[in-house]
Amino acid sequence: HPEFVIELANCIFQFDQLNEDALEYKCRSLITLKRLALANKTYDKFIKDYKDIYGEPFSRSFHDIVSAPTTNPSHK
Repeated sequence: HPEFVIELANCIFQFDQLNEDALEYKCRSLITLKRLALANKTYDKFIKDYKDIYGEPFSRSFHDIVSAPTTNPSHK
């Protein structure tokens, strides 16, 4: 249920704006819903915030984020 995953990721971002798991799940869910532009915008905001907070670039590309293997054990 990609809509639920997006809502959950948004809640996580309210408390932890640099949560990489939330970024992965949100971007993948947006792509599932054929909202590639919004997935890219979400990633771009994340990398900007990351740079602003840590003073260094985020090391993972958009492609790495959306194509990383899932960490959810139920998908095995």
